[in-house]
Amino acid sequence: MIKETSSAAGQAAEAADEPSVGDSVQALWQQLAALAVEQLQLFTLEGERVALSMVAVLMLGLLSSLLLLTLWFCGQALLVLLMLQTGINATYAILSLILVNLCGLGLVRWRLRYYSRLLRFPATLKSLQANNDEVAE
Repeated sequence: MIKETSSAAGQAAEAADEPSVGDSVQALWQQLAALAVEQLQLFTLEGERVALSMVAVLMLGLLSSLLLLTLWFCGQALLVLLMLQTGINATYAILSLILVNLCGLGLVRWRLRYYSRLLRFPATLKSLQANNDEVAE
């Protein structure tokens, strides 16, 4: 009888030392909330970094395009001067540069049309149409 009483008292003490289910759930909830707060803070910091990086990329891209445009105009002016020194009429020199620019514009528009067609998801549309044809049969 003494052994039964002491073992029952030991089990009661062990049960008192173990946290209850409610305490475990509350601790888990607090850990989850702390993890969510940390992840949200990390997300906002990375979002700020992305925003600043995008602004920097945009500004550097704009600056490089302005420098490239300046280089293009200087190159054209140099070509006109070279043509004038070789004895070509100024009108023909300028008209030849206009023709070169129009050819470049045509090439750019051709590539632009190609890429704009890709924005319509042609492979996906073909796949959907093929699936519709199979279902209709």
